[in-house]
Amino acid sequence: MAGLKDQFRSKIVLLAILVFFDLGMFASLRADSFEEAFRAQMAAGNPPVADLVSRGIELRTKKIVFVAGVLNEVARSNFNDSRRVLKKQYGVQDSTVIFPKSFISISDNSEALYKQFLWLHFVSGKPLVILAHSKGAAETVLALLRHPDLLRDGVVEKVYALQGALNGSYIADVINGKGNWKYWSTFVSTRMPGLLNLGTENARKVIGGAIAEASAEERAVINGRLFFIRSVENPWQSIFYMVGTNLYLTKNYGENDGVLLSQDQLLPELGTDLGVVHDIDHTDFVMSFPHSGALRRTRTAFTHTWIRYILDEVEALPAAPSGESVAPDTSP
Repeated sequence: MAGLKDQFRSKIVLLAILVFFDLGMFASLRADSFEEAFRAQMAAGNPPVADLVSRGIELRTKKIVFVAGVLNEVARSNFNDSRRVLKKQYGVQDSTVIFPKSFISISDNSEALYKQFLWLHFVSGKPLVILAHSKGAAETVLALLRHPDLLRDGVVEKVYALQGALNGSYIADVINGKGNWKYWSTFVSTRMPGLLNLGTENARKVIGGAIAEASAEERAVINGRLFFIRSVENPWQSIFYMVGTNLYLTKNYGENDGVLLSQDQLLPELGTDLGVVHDIDHTDFVMSFPHSGALRRTRTAFTHTWIRYILDEVEALPAAPSGESVAPDTSP
């Protein structure tokens, strides 16, 4: 019954976002390293069989774990295409998807993830390679910061934060009662602490505080194991329910993927930024239609590219800085 309630609430929030957001203008875009590898993979199609076999042998020495993002209750199809590629082309049969509850706080979910990571490592006997999306990325990074034993003891090998809500979302700020959504404020704060935590002030306080508390040695270990993959999308190419949110963010803040600003999808003081992939909105790499407008081949190419990074076939060079967050436009 609780699961049905979460699914219903997720759909209500998604519908409300679709109905209420303003319109605006779209922003300029920029290229980076993960994007170059991804575009080359899109053009090349499937890798040669010999590469699939050799990579599959190495991948099967690791436990592949996916962590879903906010509103995952709407459809439990997150990462289905990536798991299909792993299973059918690389012979990886045991990948796992974790679905943190959208309406639980980032802090509480990070503790639950910590226990799940320990269990998955214990059961599989393999180091975890984690691809975490959106709110799930913020919760995964927080788990690393609060529990450095995950990396120190070899439980987790690498973490990829895909379009991570690491600095919160201005969309969540609106839902949490700012602007024309003030009547939502009490309901969100009492019934949806997970969305409340996704506000920019709250997310930055929680994750920033954890970074400040981590020792220099702990941060150095995380730096070599944590990677950020970001994206931005032209509003008019977004899936229909993200057109309004994309235009709102573009008009008031800057380039974004329909949910998060590009510069808010990383932590400048931590990890390695693999850069921005253009023309990809917040769901294109993780979900299929009707939740994403991207074709399956997009997610297939993404998965092949990501695997090459896991296996160090592509050097994870830091991307060029993309600038600071900007203040909202308050002019009439």
